[in-house]
Amino acid sequence: MNIFLDDAPALVVALPLIVSAIIAFIPSSRLTWFITIITLVCHLFLSFELLERVSSLGVIIYEFGNWPPPWGISFKLDGVNIGLQLLFSAFALITTIYSRKIFLSEIDHHDSGKAYSLWLLAIGSLNGIILTNDIFNLFVFLEISALSSISLISLGAGINRRALLAAFNYLIIGAIGATFYVIGVGFAYAMTGTLNMNDLIIQLSQYSEGQLAIFAGMSFMLIGLMVKSAVFPMHLWLPPAYSYAPSAVSTLFAALATKAILIFFVRILYEVFSIYDDYFTIFLEYGLLPLSLAAIFIGTIIAIYQDDIKKLLAYSSIAQIGYITLAFSMNESSGVLSGFIHIFNHALIKGGLFMAVGYFAISISERVTLQSIEGFGQKFPITSYALLICGLSLIGLPLTNGFISKLYLFQALYTNQMFLTIALVALSSALAVIYFWKIVEKLFFSSKGYKASAEDPAIYIPIWIVAISLIHFGVFGGIITFIISLKIFNGIQSNEQYVLNFFTLFDGVDFLFNVTPLGSIFSLVASSLWILASIYTVGYMRGVGEKNQTRFVIFYSIAIHAALAIAWSGNLLMLFIFYEILTFSTFPLVGHKQNAESQSAGRVYLSILVGTSLILFLPAIFWIWLETGNLNFTSGGILKDKFPSEHLVFLLAMLVFGIGKAAIMPIHRWLPAAMVAPTPVSALLHAVAVVKAGVFSFLMVVVYIIGPDYLLQTRASNWLVWLSSFTILAASIIAISKDDLKARLAYSTISQLSYIILGAALATSFALKGASFHIITHAIGKITLFFCAGAIYVTAHVKKISDLGGLGFKTPLIFFAYTLGALSIIGVPPLVGSWSKAFLVIGSLQADYLFVAILLGVSSLLNIYYLLQPVFIAFNKKNIKNIHITKAPLAVWPPVVTAVGCLLLFFFSNYFLNIINGVVS
Repeated sequence: MNIFLDDAPALVVALPLIVSAIIAFIPSSRLTWFITIITLVCHLFLSFELLERVSSLGVIIYEFGNWPPPWGISFKLDGVNIGLQLLFSAFALITTIYSRKIFLSEIDHHDSGKAYSLWLLAIGSLNGIILTNDIFNLFVFLEISALSSISLISLGAGINRRALLAAFNYLIIGAIGATFYVIGVGFAYAMTGTLNMNDLIIQLSQYSEGQLAIFAGMSFMLIGLMVKSAVFPMHLWLPPAYSYAPSAVSTLFAALATKAILIFFVRILYEVFSIYDDYFTIFLEYGLLPLSLAAIFIGTIIAIYQDDIKKLLAYSSIAQIGYITLAFSMNESSGVLSGFIHIFNHALIKGGLFMAVGYFAISISERVTLQSIEGFGQKFPITSYALLICGLSLIGLPLTNGFISKLYLFQALYTNQMFLTIALVALSSALAVIYFWKIVEKLFFSSKGYKASAEDPAIYIPIWIVAISLIHFGVFGGIITFIISLKIFNGIQSNEQYVLNFFTLFDGVDFLFNVTPLGSIFSLVASSLWILASIYTVGYMRGVGEKNQTRFVIFYSIAIHAALAIAWSGNLLMLFIFYEILTFSTFPLVGHKQNAESQSAGRVYLSILVGTSLILFLPAIFWIWLETGNLNFTSGGILKDKFPSEHLVFLLAMLVFGIGKAAIMPIHRWLPAAMVAPTPVSALLHAVAVVKAGVFSFLMVVVYIIGPDYLLQTRASNWLVWLSSFTILAASIIAISKDDLKARLAYSTISQLSYIILGAALATSFALKGASFHIITHAIGKITLFFCAGAIYVTAHVKKISDLGGLGFKTPLIFFAYTLGALSIIGVPPLVGSWSKAFLVIGSLQADYLFVAILLGVSSLLNIYYLLQPVFIAFNKKNIKNIHITKAPLAVWPPVVTAVGCLLLFFFSNYFLNIINGVVS
C-alpha cells in the first residue's frame, strides 16, 4: 500500500487516464458508471493523502523517474493547488453520481461507455494541469483535455445538433490557443534550454534586461492560456460549449475546466514572468485589468438579456472569470488570494446551478428557458430551492461562500486604493441580481399553479450536497443557538453578558454575537410581537383564502429570526449579514400573491434595499474597518481619534442612505410599494422586523460605532436633522392624501421612522432616549393599526377609508383597538407613545433646535387628522353602508391585545427605560 501512496502525485493523474482506456471497450452503461464511481472514490482518497502530506511537509516536488530538471518531468504540490485539486476530486465524484440519469436521458445509452471514458480522460488531464511543473507537459495535458472535451460536447448532438457546431468552434479556437502557447514554449526553450518551471526561473534571471524573444515567448504563452481559460475577449468558444453540451458535461466544465487553466496561468505569471517588472506591470495594468473589467460588465449585461438559462449561466461564467482575473491583476498578495478563493467558490456555485438546470432539462425534454420553468418552484421545490441557494451565493449573499469571495476581493481592492474599481465591482454585483432574479421570478412567482412532482433523489441529493457546501464555506458550519429574548433582556438589566464567538472572519472581525442593551430591547419587542403576529397570520390568511400558506409561514419565520440575529449581532458586519438575509427572506412575502402588481412591488423592494446596502452600506462598513481595524459594537463608539472628522459627514450619509430599511426620503419608495403584500406582511414590515431593523441598525451605528459625543463634537449630523424633519412633515402630508388605509399607514410609518433618525441625529441624551423608546412605542402602536386594517378587510372586505362609513358600529372591537393604537402614535397620554415624543421634544430643546420641537408638534396635529379620520368616518351614522360582516376572531383579538398593551406600557415604561437610561448616559 505504501508503495502506491509514495507515488500518489502521479496516481491522481494516471489512475483516471488508465481506467479511461479500459472502460472505453465496456458496452454496459451501468458497469462503466459504477467503475467510474469506484475510480473517483480512490482518486478522492489519494487527494486526501496528498493534502495530509502537504500539510505536514510543505511544498512537494515529485520528479518522475527521479530525473532532476531540466531532464525530467515534475509535479509541484503546494498549499494552493492541492486544496483546489481536492475540491476538483470531490466535485468530480459528486457530478459523476449526478450524471447517471442525465446521460441516460440526453445521450444514446450505447455511448455511455465512451462517455465515461472521455469523462475520466478529462478529469485526469485537468488534474495534470493543476499539478504539473513543466511548461511542455502542460501543453500535453491541455491537448488531452481539449480532445476529451470536444468529444463530450459533441455527445449533446442527440438533443440539439448545434452541439456539433459548438464542439467544432471549441476545436478551432482551442487549437489556436494551443498553437499560441506551444510557440511561446518554443521561444522559452530556445532561450533557456529548459522546460521545468523552477529551472526556467533560474535561467531567465540571467537575462536581467530581458530579450525580445523572451518577451515574445511570454506573450504567446499567456495569450494561449487566456484563450483556453476563456478570458475576455477570447471567450467565444465558451457560451455555445456550455449551452449545447449534455447537462452533466456542462456541469463538469463550468465548475472545473477553465479554473484548472487559470490556476496554471497565475502560477506561470507570478512565479516565472514576474522577474521582469516592466513587462509584468504593463501586462497586468494595461492588459489584464481592463479586460477583466470589460468581462465583468459585458458578461453580466449579455446574461441579463438571455432567455436560454444555460446560455445565461455561460455568460455569467465569463463575468465571474473576469472577477478572478481582476483579482490576479492587482500584483499584490491579497489580490492573488482573493482570486484563488473565488476559483474555489465559483466552482461550487456554478456547478450547482448547472446541476439544477440539467434536472429541469431532462424533466421537460427541451431547452430550459425562462418561459419553460414558470412555476417550477412549486413543481420541483427541492431542486428549485437548491438552485436558489446557489444563485444567492453567486450574487454574494452573506452567509454563503460567494459573499466570502466578494469580501476578500473588496478588501484587496481597497488595500490597493482602487476606489473606482470598487464602485464598478459593486455596480456589477447589483446588475448580477437582475439576471438571477429573472430566474427566481419565473420559478417562484409565476401565476401557473403546479402540484409538487416526485423528484429523483439520485439527482437532487448531489445538488443539495453542493448547495449545503456553499453555506458551509460561507459560515464554516457555525450553528446559531438563540437564547430566549426575555431572559436576555432581564440578564442585561442585571449586567450579565451574552457573548457567543464562533470564529474569526478576518483580522479584527469575528463571527460574533454580543447582546447590547439596545439589542436586548429590539429582540424582546420583535419576539413578543411575533407571537401575536403569528396568531393573527393564521386568522387573516384563512379568512381571505390566501394560497401557499405554508411557504408564507416559512419565510415569515425566517424573517423574524433574521431580525433577532440583527438584534444580537456583536459587530457591524454581522449586523449587515443578517440585514441582507432579512431582505431576501421578506422578498417572497412581498410578492406572495404572484400577480403583476406584487411582482412589480417585489422588484422595487429588492432593487432599492439590495442596491442601497451593496453600494453604500457595505462600502461604509469596509471604510470603518480600514480606518479603525475594528467593527465591534462598543459603548461610546470606536471612531473618535481614529476616523477623520472631516469625512464623518460622508460616512454618515453612506450609512443613513445605505440602510434603506430606515426609509428616509428619498430612499422610501420601496415601503409604500410593498403594501400590495398580505396585511400580516405589512405588520411584519412596519412594526416587527424590517423597518425597525433599519432604524435600529442606524441607532446602533450612532451609539456604538460613531459615538454620540463624537457626533455632537463634529456636528456632522446637522444636515440629517433637517432631512429627517423634512421626511416627518412630507410623509405626513402625503399620508393625508391617501384613501387606501394601508397606503396611509405606510406613509405614516415613513414619518414615524424619521422620528428615530431625528433623535439619533440630535445625539443628545434625551433625543437618544426618545429615539430608542420610539422603536418600542411605534412598533406596538403601528402593528395595532395594521392588524386592524387587515381585520377590516377580512371581516368586511373594505380597503378604502371612504368606504368605512358606519363600519365602527358593526365591528366595535376593531375600531376600539384602532383608536388606542392611533392615539398612542399621536402621543396622547396615558398611552405609551406619549413618552417617546416627550423625550424627543426635550432632546430637541436640549440641542438648541427649537424649530424641531415646533415641527414635532405640527406633526402630531397632522397625525390626529390622518389617523383619526377613519374612526370618525366609521362612526358616522349618516353614512352607514350595508356591509356583510364575516366572523374572524383570530384576526380581531390580536389587535385588541396590542391596543391594551399601548395603554399598559405607559405605566410600566420604566421596565424599558432603566436599560435605555444606561445606554444614553
